[in-house]
Parts: sequence; C-alpha cells; structure tokens
Amino acid sequence: MAGCGNDIESPTKSTWHKTFGGAGDDFGIDIKTTSVGEIIILGQSQNLASDSSFARVIKLSADGIILFDRTIKTRKFSVPNGLMLNATDEIIVFGKTYDIEGESNSYILNLSSSDGSINWEKVHDLGIGDEITGMIGGENGKYLAVGNLKNEDGGFPGAGLQMSVVIEFSSTGDLLGSGHYIRFYDPGLISKGISIDKNGNYLVLAATSPSVSPYENDTYRGFSYFYMRKDNFGQIYFAYTLDFEIENIANSTGSYAQKMDGSDVAFLMASGTSAGGAKSQTILHELNLSSSDDPMNASFIDIFAKDLLLTAEGNFILVGDQASTRDLMVKKVGPGLVEEWSKVFGGKNRDTGSGIIQIGDYYYILGSTESEGAGLNDIWVLKIDASGNL
Repeated sequence: MAGCGNDIESPTKSTWHKTFGGAGDDFGIDIKTTSVGEIIILGQSQNLASDSSFARVIKLSADGIILFDRTIKTRKFSVPNGLMLNATDEIIVFGKTYDIEGESNSYILNLSSSDGSINWEKVHDLGIGDEITGMIGGENGKYLAVGNLKNEDGGFPGAGLQMSVVIEFSSTGDLLGSGHYIRFYDPGLISKGISIDKNGNYLVLAATSPSVSPYENDTYRGFSYFYMRKDNFGQIYFAYTLDFEIENIANSTGSYAQKMDGSDVAFLMASGTSAGGAKSQTILHELNLSSSDDPMNASFIDIFAKDLLLTAEGNFILVGDQASTRDLMVKKVGPGLVEEWSKVFGGKNRDTGSGIIQIGDYYYILGSTESEGAGLNDIWVLKIDASGNL
C-alpha cells in the first residue's frame, strides 16, 4: 500500500487507517471490542533514552474517533502481553513488570472503560522470572490466567527452563491458591494464552522450548494445546503437539476459535517463523472437543498469523506478517480451510499485524508500523471491508 498518510479519515469513505505514536517506539499488542461496539487497543510505549516501557490503552469509536488515550506510568518498566474485558466492560491489562534487580513479576491492571482511570493494580511474585500471558473470566467474577516462570526444581528434567503455570485470581486481582504447573511434556513450555470453549472448559496454548523438543535442530519449536475440564481445573484431559513443516522455527504463537453452530467443533491455530524471519507458516487444525482423537482436518498457510477470527459464516480471518516482504498481512480462509483472498499492507520499512476484531461488516486490524507513522514504530489501526479493502 503506497501513499498512506499519518492519519487518514474521510467522511465519504467508510474504511480508514490511523497511527498512534510518540517520541519512542509504540507497538500494537491487543485489540478488543466492548459490549456497545467501542474499540479498546492495548499498546506498549518504549523510550530507550529514559529506559522506560509502559502500557498504553486507547479507546476509539467504531468510526475511529479517539475517546481516550492513556499511558500507564505507575511503574518505570512494564511489558503488557494482552488485555481482556470483564462482564461490565472493565479493562484488564496483564503482563510483567521489572524490579530494580531485573527480575520480572506478574502484573495486572484494572481500568475503567469510560475514561481509562486505574481501578486497581496488582503485582505478584509467582516465582523466578514470572509473567502473565493470557487471561479469561471465570465463574463468580474470578479470573483464570496462564503465565510462565523458570523451573527451579533441580530434581526434575528441564531445570532452569521456562514452564507454564495456570493461575486463579479473585475479582480484585488477588492470587487464589498456588497455581497449577503444566508438566505433561516436562518443563520448557512457554505459555501463549488461554481460551474457553462453549461448555466452559479451558484450553491452554503453549510453545515448546527448543532444548526440550526431541529434534536435531536446537531452534525448533512445536506448539502444544492442553485441554482441561472446568470441573477439574488444572488437570489435563488431553493434549496435542502440532509440528511445523518448515525448519528452524525460532518463534511460535497460537490461537483458538469455537464454531458458532452449537457443535463441539473447534479450530486450533499454530504459527511459526524461522530464525531471521525468512520463512513462516500457520497451521489450522479442525478438532472435535468431545473426543480426544486426532484433529479432523488441517491446512498449512503461508503467513505468520498472530490472531484468528472465526466469522458467523464459518470463514477465518488471519492477521499477521508476511515473511518475504516484512509487511502486515490479512488472509481469508473459507470453511473448507481453503484460502480465498490475501491482502498486504505496508511500506518500505517493517510493518506487522497483531490482532483483529469485527464490528458489523468491517474488520479492525491492529498492528505496528515503521512505514506510515511519525515515530520509529507506531501503533497502527486499519478498518477494512469484508473483501479486505482499505
């Protein structure tokens, strides 16, 4: 896409794109929509000159009007990993914050969705180098989260590696219990998120550490899914590990979507990119959640997808990066897991995609851009139509 300005908005055009930046780097992390169709954007603002990193929360109308733009500066160095909205549309930001000795601790913020003011802020020391990477609402106002910490059990395989932990928090962000450690495939699992199916059961998504995976190349990472029933939280009912077809996977992530027709059919997404970013691949697996049998169908797609949207019509919209051109990419995949269209947005520098929501007939894409903004990196929001056009 050529010739895009810093902030384009036309009353005669229903699609648009906007950038949000500053003196340093600003990255788009996550995007959600409220119950009344407003847009909540989570970003990370970094300033290398002052050695600081903050969470940035922006609220937009569906037409792109800024309702508030708030940078949370209560701690000098915090790294937001994602956001969720609770039943009353309060904004929950989760991630990690660093102390003066460089060790990270898990970090949760609760913000008002009306003006972005802080309702409460909690920091938890769950272990060495801990963080929260995914969170969902649970029963009775509780929150369920997944995170990572370093395994310090010298008598257990994989000592010193990261491992996944599943945690319960109260409605005010206080820790409940001591957490459940996922050791099904030994330590070395790096949590990427947690989802909930239509029956209230949980899926934990985790990348496998290179030094644990039984493959010759040390940079290989697979991707694992752990399914836990709501009445036996913390106990793994079944698990899958998905393998990429390309070699030298250095980074991987994943997502989950439940079919909207009342069936137990779900779709698991795993995405990986090679060392240096020269190659990328996304796997879409169709899965029957009422059975522990292998996934029913699978498709391999040329994109490093960061987020997945399953529409009411059964189509998939994938958002991520195109490895070959370093551009933001959006792909539509039909119900038969066949690609229908692909769109690329970007300029001469690096541009990436990180999230997607749908409001009416339009898709709102979140990303980061070096090409279109005024700063080194800017948060980038695009509103595209059902055919992927801007």
